[in-house]
Amino acid sequence: MADKGVQERLPNDLDELLVKYRGGEITDEERKVLDAWAGADPWNRQMLDCLGEPSRTRDELNEMRAYNRQGVWETIRRVDRERSRVRFRNLFSRYAVASVVLVAMVAAFFTDSSVMEGGLDHNLLSTIIVPGHRHAFLRMSDGSVIGVGGEHEIKQFTERDNTHINIQDDVIVFDADASRLDTSLVYSSVSVPAGGDFSLILSDGSQVWLNSESSIRFPTKFSGSTREVTITGEAYFEVTRDAGHPFVVTANGQKVTVFGTSFNLSAYDNDDNIKTTLVTGSVLVEMGGKQVLLVPGQQAQFIPSTGEMSLRAVDAASYMAWTRGAFVFFDESIGSICRALARWYKVDIDASAPGLEHLRYSGVIKREDTFNRIADLLASTDEMAFVERGNVILVIPK
Repeated sequence: MADKGVQERLPNDLDELLVKYRGGEITDEERKVLDAWAGADPWNRQMLDCLGEPSRTRDELNEMRAYNRQGVWETIRRVDRERSRVRFRNLFSRYAVASVVLVAMVAAFFTDSSVMEGGLDHNLLSTIIVPGHRHAFLRMSDGSVIGVGGEHEIKQFTERDNTHINIQDDVIVFDADASRLDTSLVYSSVSVPAGGDFSLILSDGSQVWLNSESSIRFPTKFSGSTREVTITGEAYFEVTRDAGHPFVVTANGQKVTVFGTSFNLSAYDNDDNIKTTLVTGSVLVEMGGKQVLLVPGQQAQFIPSTGEMSLRAVDAASYMAWTRGAFVFFDESIGSICRALARWYKVDIDASAPGLEHLRYSGVIKREDTFNRIADLLASTDEMAFVERGNVILVIPK
């Protein structure tokens, strides 16, 4: 980790050099300057490697500078002084360079002597665990189940109400042409197993991204005064605006009503709470007799076990980062992080050992990385190790 603020280490023309570098327009002399800067610190090299496409480079740099102006680096230094056991690591993805500092804030120390005896200072994973990929299962109204994505070659289907279903670039498209539909209400569903994700476009043009271990049930053609769907797990929605026909999402007893909005809804059964995060537009969240109207940048959290509902301001874009190939965590417990990793990597992770409950992290991780790479990054905080025991990966406090 660099011991100085980023601004103190940048050449004056770094913006121009990076834009030209990504655009393939950099001269040999300019490349030498950029290489010298990148070689001066591992942080610089990681930033260079992880900046996105040329069109986004300036935006990402500006975002990084905005975070500096907010005093992120000063805050980190202060925490370091106050807590001698805080660890810092950089986790970068193309999604958001500015928010890639991983800050491990540890409130307690624990050593499991039964595992740590003899010293365990690295991960013991003998199996390479690859990331998930795009695949899902389409359940037709007649009960038949069809695999889509990956190696599946069938690209066109027809529902019994004559709705055409097409697989286009790993997106399921429901083409409900009213001129060829009968009047019966027909339901389909799409489910994504562990180790997968997928996207679909409903008959009204609304697009839905499904995360691992998630599903959606919906009519092939909407009718009546509302457009109603039901989900399990996590989904990100970009809803087509239709003021006369509100879009209603139900998940674990929670009801979200929208008119034309993009938002993320996470309602896994094994998570402690249901999170509804608004990116654009407005939504009305209803649960347990309580209601809250969200504006962009707000998140409603509902805890089913207590009936408590709370509202907080968040970086909303980070909660849909998974649809763009990144995990983004802000002050997340190691248990919550491991549940997300277990779904995507299709592994059983046990993070229940005493001494882990106070570990919290913030950072960005690429979903295309192997689990082994992510385990190494987390273990680099010197607070834990990952150990393979049969079919289970144990998280061991150090």
